[in-house]
Amino acid sequence: MPTETSPSACVVLVPVGGPIDHVCEDALRELERRGHPVWRYRGYSAVDAARNQMATDAIGKGFKELMWVDCDVAFDPDDVAKLRAHDLPFTCGLYPKKGPRQFACEFLPGAPSVRFGKGGGPVEIKYCGFGFTHVRVEVFEAVEERFDLPICNLRFGSPLVPFFGPMVVTDPGGHWSLSEDYAFCERARQCGFNVVADTTIRLWHVGTYRYGWEDAGSAKERYADYTFRLPAPPSDDGSGSA
Repeated sequence: MPTETSPSACVVLVPVGGPIDHVCEDALRELERRGHPVWRYRGYSAVDAARNQMATDAIGKGFKELMWVDCDVAFDPDDVAKLRAHDLPFTCGLYPKKGPRQFACEFLPGAPSVRFGKGGGPVEIKYCGFGFTHVRVEVFEAVEERFDLPICNLRFGSPLVPFFGPMVVTDPGGHWSLSEDYAFCERARQCGFNVVADTTIRLWHVGTYRYGWEDAGSAKERYADYTFRLPAPPSDDGSGSA
């Protein structure tokens, strides 16, 4: 059996809905060279179904750590070890959405800014996209127990647990329909696990070009150190002014 620090103890899970970016694929092959099992799952039109199946299969094989990488996220292979080294249940790297000036995450309410790069480090966030996310098996076990998740699809011969089922939560503006990755974060948080982002990790979200930190908050210049300033919360004094 591999030791907990061995690369072979951490499976890398890659849902594939289209071409794998060539930088991402090169990094995945390097992880395989270092001893990480890398599973590329194709053929799913719904990403929540893919994640449910991949997580169930990996846990069923006895893996204690699940490292999620999206096929359009370019990364440094060394940063997988960096997330593992935090020895935390739930860690991630952050990257921007393609197009809108936003990160693919939800920061904690009231956070004025987040430092990236040389001045960055571990920071708790509310939700993260699963493009580069490390989760230990105890989180999945707690979510399955707390939410009494059923084992589905037994009659098809490919059982899965719906860890990533979308969900609706109450929100100051009414209700919020959470996608599969945010829904998993919400369930994990309700089980007492924090979602921790390492903001020293530089990721690229590959679309019409390589989207980086700066695209979430400014023009397309690149920096070794970057502060993302969050918008102030709306005024609640009834005046309508900000």
